Amino acid sequence: MIVLPASLVDRRPGRAPSAASRSETTEDRSVPGPTAPAAYGVLLPRGASRSHLDGRSSALRTAGWAPQDFVLPGGHGEAAAPDLDALLAALHDAGCSSVDVWAGEPESLLEVVEALWHRSIVTTVVLDADVVTHRGREALAGRSSGRAAPALLEAVAYADALVLDERLPVDLLATGRLPFGSIAVTTLAAPVPAPGRVVLRPAPELTVVVSSYDRPQALRACLEGLTRQSLPASAFEVLVVDDASPHPVTDLVAGFSERLPVRLLQLSENHGPGGARTLALEHVRTPLTLLMDDDDLPEPRCLEEHLLAHQEHPAENVAVLGGTSVLPGGVMTALSRHVMTVGRQYFAYPTVAAGELNSWRAFWCGRSSAKTTLLQRHGLRTPFMEDADFAFRARDEGLRVVYAKRAVQVVSERLDLGNFRRRQNRIGHAMLDLARTCGDDEVWTWLGVEPVTRQLAQWVGQRELVKHIIDQLSPLPLARLRETPHEGRDLLALLDSALFMDLDAHYAAGLLAGLRRQQALVQARPLLVGVRYDDPEALACVARTASEDWVRAVVLLPDHDAVREFQAVLAAAGRSVGDVDLRIAAGALEAFSDLDLVLAGSLPPHWRTGMAVPLIGQDVVAWIDQLHRVRSPRGALR
Repeated sequence: MIVLPASLVDRRPGRAPSAASRSETTEDRSVPGPTAPAAYGVLLPRGASRSHLDGRSSALRTAGWAPQDFVLPGGHGEAAAPDLDALLAALHDAGCSSVDVWAGEPESLLEVVEALWHRSIVTTVVLDADVVTHRGREALAGRSSGRAAPALLEAVAYADALVLDERLPVDLLATGRLPFGSIAVTTLAAPVPAPGRVVLRPAPELTVVVSSYDRPQALRACLEGLTRQSLPASAFEVLVVDDASPHPVTDLVAGFSERLPVRLLQLSENHGPGGARTLALEHVRTPLTLLMDDDDLPEPRCLEEHLLAHQEHPAENVAVLGGTSVLPGGVMTALSRHVMTVGRQYFAYPTVAAGELNSWRAFWCGRSSAKTTLLQRHGLRTPFMEDADFAFRARDEGLRVVYAKRAVQVVSERLDLGNFRRRQNRIGHAMLDLARTCGDDEVWTWLGVEPVTRQLAQWVGQRELVKHIIDQLSPLPLARLRETPHEGRDLLALLDSALFMDLDAHYAAGLLAGLRRQQALVQARPLLVGVRYDDPEALACVARTASEDWVRAVVLLPDHDAVREFQAVLAAAGRSVGDVDLRIAAGALEAFSDLDLVLAGSLPPHWRTGMAVPLIGQDVVAWIDQLHRVRSPRGALR
C-alpha cells in the first residue's frame, strides 16, 4: 500500500497543526460554531393567510431559526409532480434541513411529507384548524371513508413531530395505529427546540474515510461535496482509500489538495470495502471517523451534524448514523419507497429514532461515524456487511447509535431492481458468513433459515405472477398506485406484496446457496450445479466449472436425442463430452433430487424444500465466483 506524502495535504494555507505539533497543544481554545441562524422552511397551502402563523414564526426566530415561506403543491397526483420537484429544489437551494408543513388536503400532505422523508429533511406537520380542509377535519374525527384517513395517518407517521391545534378532533390519531415509529406531539403554543451549535477546536476532530473502487466520476462528485461543507476545513480531514482500482485516482485526489485537507491511501491488492476501511483506520489521526462511500454526495451540513452529535454524546460506545436521501432529482419510485419504509431491506430508517440511543443494528457503513479508538479496536473484518460484523462485536462494549437525521448524504445512483436483487443475493451470503464468524444464537435467529426456505419455495411457485405484477406496476407513479383500488386495498399494496416476495426470495437464494456450499465442504465433495441442456447459460456454466475441482456442472437431458444435440453444441464451443457430467432423467423431480443448486433458467415446474436451490438474481459466473469464496465452516450447520 502507498500513503501519499503529507505535502498533498499541507500545501493548503491555514491547515491545522500536524499530528506531532497537535499532541503538544494543551491549551483549550474552543470557539463557538457559526452564529448565523439556521434556515427553516415553512410550507403553506396555496392561498393560506399568514395572520394566524405569526406566532409560530416568532417562536422559530426566538429559538435561533431563520424561517422562510414556501408554497405547497396545489393538488395531488401526477399533476402535482412538477410543483413538488420545484419545492424540493427550492428547499435544497435555501439550505433548509428542517421544515414545518401546514396541512391542507390529506393526500397532498402525504405526497409532500413522504418526499421530505426520503430527502432526510426533519419535518414537523402542523395541523391548524384554520388551514386543514373539511376532508382533513373529517379524517381526524374518524368519519372519513375514502383515502383521506389512511393518507393522513401515513403522512403523520413519516413526520418527526406533530404540532396539533387543540381545536381539532384527534379521534384518528388516538387509535395509536401509525404505520411505523412514534412521533412527538406538541401544541402551537409550545416553544420550538433550538438548533444545535457545534464547538470548533484548534485541531481537526473528524476524518472522513472514503472507500473507492474504480468509480472516478463518483469519487470526484463525493469530494466536490466535501468541499462545500458548512464545517470549516480546519475541523476535518479526508482520507481516500483506493481499493486497487484498475485506473489510479492519484491525479484526481491531488486535484483537490488546494480545497480539501485530503490524503490518498493506495492499496496494491483488492480487500473489499471492509478490508479497505480497516487498513485506512490505521492512518486516521483524529478522534472521530466517518465512513463514507464514493457514490455518496454529502449535503453541506453533513459533517457539522456528525460532529455536533458526537459532542452531545461523547462516550466512546456511542456512534452516529446520518440521514440518507435517495432522491437526487426529487423523484421517488415505488421501489425506493418499498425498500426503505415497507420491506426495509435498504436503510431501514423507520426502525431508528432520531436523536435517541438506538441498538447496534443501526450502525450502517457509508453513513455512520464513530470514535476512532472503537473502530480501530474492533476493525471491519468481512468484505461485505462489515458494518454488521463490527457492530455485533462492539455491542459487547454497549455500542449505541444516535440518529442525526440532518447529517444527510445523497445516494447518487437511482435504485435499480436488478442491482437490488443482486444485492439481496450478496446480503444472504454475507449473513451466513456473519453467523459463522460470530457463532451467536441472535445472529442465527436474524438469518431466519427456515422462514426463507419457505419464502423461496413460495416464490418459485408464483414467480411468473410476481414478475408480471412488478413489471406492470413498478413504473407507475405512487399517487396513481394509491388511488387505484384492488380487491379491497390498492395497487400499491399489491406491488408491495410482490416486492416482498421477490426480494425475500433473492435474499434466501444467497443464504441457502451458501449453506449448500458449506455442506459440500463438510462432506468433502464437489458442489453439484444442475443445468438443463437448453438453458441459455448452460455453456457458461460448463465452461466456468470445467477447471474447478470443488464444483461440477450436471447437464440434464430428457433423452438420447438431446444428448446428441448437446454434444454438437459442445463441439462447436471447442469442448468434448468428457468435460461434462450428463444425466438423462424422465421427470423433473427425479432429475433435481440430489443436486445442490440449479440455474434460474433450469428451474423445474415444481420445487420444494430440500431440492436444489435456484440461483436467481445474477448470472452463473457471478454465482460461482461468489460461492468460491466460502470457507470451510466450523459448527455452522445447525
